[in-house]
Amino acid sequence: MNEEKIYNCEENNATTQAINELILKKLFSHYGVILTDKDPMPLYGLKLLQIIVERNSAFITILKKLKLISVLLEYFAIGHQKFNGFIVKIVKLIV
Repeated sequence: MNEEKIYNCEENNATTQAINELILKKLFSHYGVILTDKDPMPLYGLKLLQIIVERNSAFITILKKLKLISVLLEYFAIGHQKFNGFIVKIVKLIV
């Protein structure tokens, strides 16, 4: 997603549309499980989610619809075992 020739949400080319569809249909439907699974899965899930939201902020709306924002905000609490830099960046993008 970091390569503009492959993923560019402004141009919305065929590759970008295919990646968006894959994220929406295959990945986000399982994100609640990914974030609540045993370590290290949530860490990888948060890292991937950070990249997704950075590249296309429209996915924040989808996260709200899937009620995943509340899970992310729980992780944002100081002292939570899953609090990390990825969650800080995601919450910053949400706000």
